Amino acid sequence: MVALRRLAKHSPSLGFLDFETSFPGQWCLDCLRSSIRELRVAAGRTFGIYFVDRPNNGLDKNLVRRKRKNALEFLKTLSDKDVMHLHEACILAWGQVGRVIDEDDLGLVLLGLVEYLGHRNTIVSAWAFSEILNVADTRGVSPRRLFQPYWPCLAFSVVKDLVSKPQTASKVTELLQLQGGVPELLRLLQRQALPWLVLKKKRDVIQKIAEARGETESFQPCLDTMNLSSILALLLAQDVPDIGDFSMSLLRHISPQFSRSELVELLRTDPLLVALELFKVAADGDDARRARVSWMTY
Repeated sequence: MVALRRLAKHSPSLGFLDFETSFPGQWCLDCLRSSIRELRVAAGRTFGIYFVDRPNNGLDKNLVRRKRKNALEFLKTLSDKDVMHLHEACILAWGQVGRVIDEDDLGLVLLGLVEYLGHRNTIVSAWAFSEILNVADTRGVSPRRLFQPYWPCLAFSVVKDLVSKPQTASKVTELLQLQGGVPELLRLLQRQALPWLVLKKKRDVIQKIAEARGETESFQPCLDTMNLSSILALLLAQDVPDIGDFSMSLLRHISPQFSRSELVELLRTDPLLVALELFKVAADGDDARRARVSWMTY
């Protein structure tokens, strides 16, 4: 595996660096779950080499990128299995990829590492913490700058288990060196996190955000103009038969205060801002979501 890492590091061939068709690539993936620790660790170090940009030698770059994304999905599946002896290699692999991957795909890598931050085993959490620092150092940015562009896809994962598993938010607060602690983190992430918290019915976490804002009721942060536009945009983009009833049922689950309102009244709060947020949701979605958003905005 050490020899393969050296070959992969210097090979100009994208074909050799193809996880799906080349035997070395497949072997590297398989060894991430080997029963031999030394081989798993070596595979984790080799894995990242496959994501270094190479000069174009005639292969379809989009195809190469798709295959690399498939490899990251494989790594995520392996991480999600929560098998104790695989954590070290998975975290190492995420960290190695994070050092070299394009910024467009860095969000998925950070998500993989953030989910390890809240692990019940403090050693596993410390490994993930260390790798995030190493990624930031290699890329020449602070952890806060590293996370900044990816909060839309990271914020929910950071705060979703705040009540039952607060260590994830605490570790991210430490990484970002926020003097105000977790409350400052909640204020920082509220606009990106609240839409998903409403969609997933995380009323207890929303209450924590309200308290971080110095408020007492869970509906108050949701009615903030910037937050409300983000919430409505995500709810309206869902593929459900009756989008109005669906959206209001979720909001009323968060607080009975929304029983006094209708969807059209909430949309009138700032329709232009809601439309802008809808376009952002569409840009991050698939063709079906884009079609739904286009129809609504039309």
